[in-house]
Amino acid sequence: MNWFVNPMMVGPLKEMVFEGQSSIGLNAAMGSGTPMNYMDLDPIDGFLAIAATKDQPEILVQTISPTNTYTVSVTVNPQGGGTVEGAGTYFHGEQVTLRAIPAAGYRFLSWKEGGSEVSRDNPLTFTAERDRDLVAEFEVEAQPSKTFYFAEGYTGRDVFEEYLTIMNPNSSPAQVTITYMFRDGSTQEQRITVGPTTRDTVMVNSVVGMDREVSMKVSSDLPIVAERPMYFNYKGRWTGGHVAVGAGWASLDRIS
Repeated sequence: MNWFVNPMMVGPLKEMVFEGQSSIGLNAAMGSGTPMNYMDLDPIDGFLAIAATKDQPEILVQTISPTNTYTVSVTVNPQGGGTVEGAGTYFHGEQVTLRAIPAAGYRFLSWKEGGSEVSRDNPLTFTAERDRDLVAEFEVEAQPSKTFYFAEGYTGRDVFEEYLTIMNPNSSPAQVTITYMFRDGSTQEQRITVGPTTRDTVMVNSVVGMDREVSMKVSSDLPIVAERPMYFNYKGRWTGGHVAVGAGWASLDRIS
């Protein structure tokens, strides 16, 4: 017995899941009056299926509409940070494989769902058992440069701790100039030497003082990598931190 669709043959009947049942088949009467056995059905969504017997080649027409399908949707953060393959509609129990592909200058971080990290695997594989709404997180991949800009910064007293971390991947010392820029238009310079293949850390609070809104320009005679970690502690009730890689150039475009 084969199944035919419009009227192309789709192959022997196989198992699938319909509304919690492990399999489904058709009990059609053959020409002799003997009922056909229940048989398993290959997954077909929204097609007309025609059962054929030796006496009556077309005795039953039924629309196949499986209900146990799930939608796997994926968004990308930030927009333009990369793409994802594998999103779509899947049958219950089917294996899903999502692959995150970073755009140039980005790297993949993790998968999130409902605001929480669920995995850092790439590709991510799981079994379709419910609808999924995932976010593929990417970040800018730090590339050595002679100039970095940091627009945001604050040395709030007893709340914020701001740092500048500088990595020198070269075999020679790097001469680095940090220009601090304040809200009133004034500036302050600091010069440091970062040894070959080492990292140096500057505590911005100690250099510029407390309660200062500050931006930074970091310049070097050799390509370096500069990041700005910031930590906060609000009255011991809310704590946390984040880190940002400096922009390699100033721009007229607003980044959201």
